[in-house]
Amino acid sequence: MAYFLNLFTPETWSAFQEHGAGVSGFRYRQRRRAREEIKPGDIFVCYLVRLSRWCGVLKIASQAYDDETPIYADPDPYVVRFEAEPLVLLQTECSIPVQNREIWDTLSITKERKMGARGWSMIFRSSLRQIDDSDGEFLVSRMEKQDAERRIYPFTDADQRYLTQKSKVPTPSGEVTVETPLDEEDDNNEGAGGTGKTIASPETRKSILM
Repeated sequence: MAYFLNLFTPETWSAFQEHGAGVSGFRYRQRRRAREEIKPGDIFVCYLVRLSRWCGVLKIASQAYDDETPIYADPDPYVVRFEAEPLVLLQTECSIPVQNREIWDTLSITKERKMGARGWSMIFRSSLRQIDDSDGEFLVSRMEKQDAERRIYPFTDADQRYLTQKSKVPTPSGEVTVETPLDEEDDNNEGAGGTGKTIASPETRKSILM
C-alpha cells in the first residue's frame, strides 16, 4: 500500500461528494502515471488548495480508466479516473489546516521548513505525488481522529475571499452579481484533485496554530 497526494479545490471537493464520493478524476496528461504507479488498495490523501487544508482519505478501488461523464464540470477535464472508497470525508470547515502546529511539525515534508516561509506551498502543487508512508499513516490517523471529533476550524476573512469573489456578468436583462471561484485554473495542479493554486495568506498563517 502506498500513499498519494490528491488535490481538490473547495468547489471540486463539493462536486466529488455531491456525486457520491466514489470517483476521483485527473487530467489526461496524468494518465501514464495513474496507470503505471497507482493500484487498488493504495490511498489518496486529500488536500484542499487555496485553503491549504487536509480534507479526506480515499482507498483506491480500481485501476485507472478513462471516462468523460461529467462530474466536476461539463465538459469535464478530469477524465482519468479511479473508483474510490471514502474512508474519511471532512467538510471544508472541519478540514485540518496544514499550518496547524501538530501537522506541520510531524510531517517529514514540512517539519524542516519554517512555517510560512516563502515558497512552502510548492510541495503541495501536484496531484498523484507519492508521499512517505510515515506521513501517509500519520495523516490518515489524524483525519480519522478529526472525523470523530468534528472540530471546526473557522475560516479567516482571507479564506472567505479565496472561496468566492463577486463578479459582474452580462445577461439579457442587464448585469448581475455572481460568486465565482478564485484561481480556477493552474497547470501545475492536475487532478480534481488539482484545480487552482495553493495560496497561504498572512491571515491563514496566523490562524489556528496549536
